[in-house]
Amino acid sequence: MVRWNHVAIAIQDHRLADLLTLLGFEPQGREHVPEQKVWTSFFSLPAHDLHVELLEATQPDSVVAQFLQKRGPGVHHLAFEVEAGHLESLCIR
Repeated sequence: MVRWNHVAIAIQDHRLADLLTLLGFEPQGREHVPEQKVWTSFFSLPAHDLHVELLEATQPDSVVAQFLQKRGPGVHHLAFEVEAGHLESLCIR
């Protein structure tokens, strides 16, 4: 079984975080990930099982900074949960 986990959005400022809060999303925490040169902020809307991760670059040579330079703010990736044993069947298709 495959289940959607979250959408990650590359941002340049905190306005989207404010908007998510206004829409009822609850902040779940903020984490510095030095090896990725990024700050991540997590938000959830538990009643609908919706999760959003905001990505902020901390260095101009990070993957997120390069993404922002090339494409601007927006959806960076979608994450899914896959039950053990199901990944192989998805890859074979």
